[in-house]
Amino acid sequence: MGCSKKSNENQELVCLLDDDSVFSHALELWFEVQGYRIKVFHKAYSFFLKGLKYCQPDFVIMDFALNENYEGLKTGADVAGRISLRSY
Repeated sequence: MGCSKKSNENQELVCLLDDDSVFSHALELWFEVQGYRIKVFHKAYSFFLKGLKYCQPDFVIMDFALNENYEGLKTGADVAGRISLRSY
């Protein structure tokens, strides 16, 4: 799913950052059934490069324990701190 707004533009967009593909897929299905648009990211770098820059989500949900270290981002808390420092 892309980030562009189409016929479902009135639906709120959720960006999910979670490295667990099974869990994130389950959440993706649940949010879609609830009427939300959702974009899933499994890596912090793709979330920053595509999620925030182009999607402008209404909500962001992040896993706390990320199994990566992208520019010092090791946890969801690190990512949240970086989001608050940027203006999007």
